[in-house]
Amino acid sequence: MKKNNIYLLLTFSILSNGAYAQFGGLMDSIKKQAEQITSSPKVDNSTKAPTPTNTPTNTPTPPNTPTITSTPKDASSNKFQPNQDTAFSCKIGGKQLVYANNFSSEDPHISVNFNWVETKYPEYDFTTNYKNPMMMSINEGNKQTITTYYFKIKQMTYAISHCEGMLCGNPSQPYWFTVFDNNKKIKQDDCDENTATDFNFPIDIDKKGTVKTQMKDVLIIKKSTLKFDPFN
Repeated sequence: MKKNNIYLLLTFSILSNGAYAQFGGLMDSIKKQAEQITSSPKVDNSTKAPTPTNTPTNTPTPPNTPTITSTPKDASSNKFQPNQDTAFSCKIGGKQLVYANNFSSEDPHISVNFNWVETKYPEYDFTTNYKNPMMMSINEGNKQTITTYYFKIKQMTYAISHCEGMLCGNPSQPYWFTVFDNNKKIKQDDCDENTATDFNFPIDIDKKGTVKTQMKDVLIIKKSTLKFDPFN
């Protein structure tokens, strides 16, 4: 009987100690968690950034930008521009008269564009050929030298002249255009002031001062009996 009681007492003691050990371990764990919670720093919710929402905002619509159209080019931008192939050009009454050297082609020539300069035959432009080249006449005397380039279409002669000397009249208008019907001068027009280019025809001056042509099939030197003098 005593042995049984002792056995029971030992068993109860062992169970009690095991239960206490388990309960004590649980208490220690809870205590540690409580200490961690109380020791953790508090978070100030007032400093948190507000959670963004998906509420759409009303973005103002930019005003319509007017379409910018290009300004039409001034008609003057299309005007004739002299270059190294220009034998001569000027305006007469605001209308362009152009003599052009066309020497880079297989058939070198000088062309003349009246461009509606009023003549008896305004529909005619002119192109030199070996049968009908441009001609050059130099008339000297009375303190002036008149250099003229002229050509013929049927019985008509068309000439552009330049005067050098003391008796040449208006120095701002040293060039003029004349038209002859046979030997009669029927038209004479000065080039508009400050519109004329210098003569640039295919000529050369040798060491003796003699004027010579550089292209005989295009230009010949032939003194004319026509009166190119603007005062006659």
